[in-house]
Amino acid sequence: MIIYCFVASIPSTTTMFGRLLFACFQLSFSQPLENLPPGHIRHVMLYEFLRGTNAPQTSAAINNVYGKETTTQQTCNNWFIKFRSGDKSLQDQPGRGTAHKIDDNLLFQLLGEDSRLSTRELGDKLGVSHTAVENRLHALNFRLKFGTWLPHDLTAAQMAQRASIAAAHLSRYERLSFLPHIVTGDEKWITTVNLRRKRQWVGPGSTPSPDVKPEVHQHKIMLCVWWDMEGVIYWELLDDKATLNAALYSQQLDLLAAAVAAKRPKNKKVILLHDNARPHVAKLTRAKIHSLNWEILPHPAYSPDLAPSDYCLFLSMSSELASQHFDSIEAVKIWLQNYFDSKPHVFYEHCIRQLVGKWAKVIDRNGGYFN
Repeated sequence: MIIYCFVASIPSTTTMFGRLLFACFQLSFSQPLENLPPGHIRHVMLYEFLRGTNAPQTSAAINNVYGKETTTQQTCNNWFIKFRSGDKSLQDQPGRGTAHKIDDNLLFQLLGEDSRLSTRELGDKLGVSHTAVENRLHALNFRLKFGTWLPHDLTAAQMAQRASIAAAHLSRYERLSFLPHIVTGDEKWITTVNLRRKRQWVGPGSTPSPDVKPEVHQHKIMLCVWWDMEGVIYWELLDDKATLNAALYSQQLDLLAAAVAAKRPKNKKVILLHDNARPHVAKLTRAKIHSLNWEILPHPAYSPDLAPSDYCLFLSMSSELASQHFDSIEAVKIWLQNYFDSKPHVFYEHCIRQLVGKWAKVIDRNGGYFN
């Protein structure tokens, strides 16, 4: 211990004699030491730091004298950073070298109040390091995930409308199922080039092949489609130069009525379900629907989660459209017809029947969106 005390007291202006003495100290204890005084290894680290030795050399020397795994290079790095800041104290600092017990109940409470808190913000509130919080969250199987995008920030009045309409539809359904009479429709833009970026396996020193960025103003075509539980009844494409207004939409409804008469001759009652886009609710459109003797199924504003085309048909279509390249409108038409024909009867029926469960969820959420 006498040698230890002398070595630890050597100032930063170490003499050649001091260095030789430390070398002798190393050789004299070539076997691991037991019952070391508290902080001994840290004194050795400070001594080596004052000598100008770097952290890797220091950790190697300590492990050579006291035995493997006495310390690590990272531990030496941490202490050397502290020494460089001007702090030469050898006591543990908060968050260094000591384990902190996290109160899980308090952690759950904080996350329940705001699940978007960062680990640093949680650490400040819990009095521990952000690393300790991150490790604990992973141990509890918490993972960072993005929430789904909501279509709209609903007002209280809009939520009340959603709940009221859903309750009315559900009550009607429970008295008598009207789902087979629903004809639903919507519009969707189809782009001629659809890209799906994929990760690439590359070897050491190699770079992945570049992906071609899609044109900002590429050609797109509007799909207008109407369907029921049995499948697609009528669809058409509008070029991007066409404007969908009430007059054009009324003409489309006439074509739809002819298709319903030809393809669904037994369906004497049509309940039209479409959203509240301006052409759909215009006075001219309402007059056209009245002349066709059709019923309009009320649809709350900002509710794509209650529109079968949005939550089912178009969702499936978007997935299959990925990576498709079309060199003409005819190619788009062929692809769409093949897509519609490829879907079995049960697909369309299932999409419509999902409305019942979705109405119930809207009621449970008091008109709010649901996952």
